[in-house]
Amino acid sequence: MKKYIMPLLIAVSVFCVTLFCQRFTILRQEGLGLFLNTPDFYRALLFDPFPLSNLIGSFLVQFYSNMYVGCAIVAAMVVLVFLLARGILRRVGLRCDAIATLCAGVAWFFIARAANPSMGVAIILCTTVVYAILSIIFRKKEGKLVMKTWLEICASVAVLAAASLTIALSPNNKDGEKWSKIEFAAEQGEWNYLLKVATPEEAKKDMSVVPYALLALNAQGRLADEIGSYPLLEHYGLDYGDEVSYKRALFDAVLYSNLGCHNEAIHRTHQCGDFLPHCTSFRTLRMLVKENYAVGDSLMVVKYCDVLDRSTLHREFTSYFRQHPCPQRVPNSSRESAVTPLITSKYPMNTMLQLGRAGISSGMAMERYYAYYRLKEYFDNHQQ
Repeated sequence: MKKYIMPLLIAVSVFCVTLFCQRFTILRQEGLGLFLNTPDFYRALLFDPFPLSNLIGSFLVQFYSNMYVGCAIVAAMVVLVFLLARGILRRVGLRCDAIATLCAGVAWFFIARAANPSMGVAIILCTTVVYAILSIIFRKKEGKLVMKTWLEICASVAVLAAASLTIALSPNNKDGEKWSKIEFAAEQGEWNYLLKVATPEEAKKDMSVVPYALLALNAQGRLADEIGSYPLLEHYGLDYGDEVSYKRALFDAVLYSNLGCHNEAIHRTHQCGDFLPHCTSFRTLRMLVKENYAVGDSLMVVKYCDVLDRSTLHREFTSYFRQHPCPQRVPNSSRESAVTPLITSKYPMNTMLQLGRAGISSGMAMERYYAYYRLKEYFDNHQQ
C-alpha cells in the first residue's frame, strides 16, 4: 500500500495546481496545437528533430480542449516520470521516493513551461530508455533503504510541496496564464472577463495588454469614456503599432472580425499562421471557418471543415456548419474592388473611415476613429 501513496499524492497535486493555476494555458496549448491524420502532416514531422515525441505530443494536445482532461494528462505524465525514476533507483540498489519525487518535480517544471505536451513525452521516452538499459545491465534488486519509511514520505511530501509552489508562483507561468486568458477571452468575445485580467494596474506593469483592454472597452461602447484609464503612446496603445508578432496578428484578426470586416479578419488570421510551427493550428482553422461563414464563402467553409475532420475531436464543431450551410456568395470583381476598404496599418484613422465608405456600418469603428483622433490631437499639442 505504501508504494501507492506518493503516486497518488503527485497525481492529485499536479492536477490541482494545473487546474487552478494553468487551466487557460492548457486551453491555449490546444488552440496552438495541430494534429491531422494526413500524409503531409506526418511527412512534415519526419523533418523535426524529435519526430516521435512531437507526434505523440501533437496527438495528445487535441484532448486539451477539455481543461480537466488536459490537467489529467499532465498529471499522468509527471506520475509516469516518478514511477520510471523510482524504477531506475531500484535498479541501481536505492530505495528513496524522495529522489524520485525530485526527478518528477524537475520534469513537471519543464512540462509546465513548455508550449505543448511534446516536452513531457520526450522526458518520458528518454527516461524509459534509461530504465530499459539499466534493466538489461542490472538484475532486479530489493534495494537499500536510504531512510525510514515515515521520514521518506515526509521528505517526498516536502519536495512535492516545493515543486507545487515553484510551479504556481513562477513569474513565467503566471505571465503565460495571463496571456492565455486574454487571448481566450478576446476570441470568445468575453469582454468583461478580459477587462478583469487586463486591468489598468496590470497595464502599468505590462503595456502590451493595453490594446486588448481598449478593444474590450471599444466592443462595449466604453472606449471614449475610459480610454484615459490606460497608459498610451502615440503609436502604441489602441493597437500594436509596427510590432510583428503572433500577439499582434491575433489582435488584428479579432478586431476586424468585431468591426464586421470579415475579409480582413481572414487575412489577419492567415497571418497568425506565419508564427506557428505548421503555419496553422486548431484555433486558426476554427477562426477561418467562422470568418468564411460570416462572409458567405461556403466553399472555403467546407474546405476548412474537411481539414478539421482529419483531427480527432472536431466532428461536433464541423457538423454545425455542415448542417447549417451559408449561401455561397457570387463574386463580382469590379464591384468588390470598388467597395473594398483600404486597410492600412500606418494610418488606422483612415482605415476606420474606409470601413464606412465600403458600407460596413460599425459603431465600434466610429468610436475607434474618435479615439485615434483625440490621441493624435493630444500628442500634436504636447509636442509643440
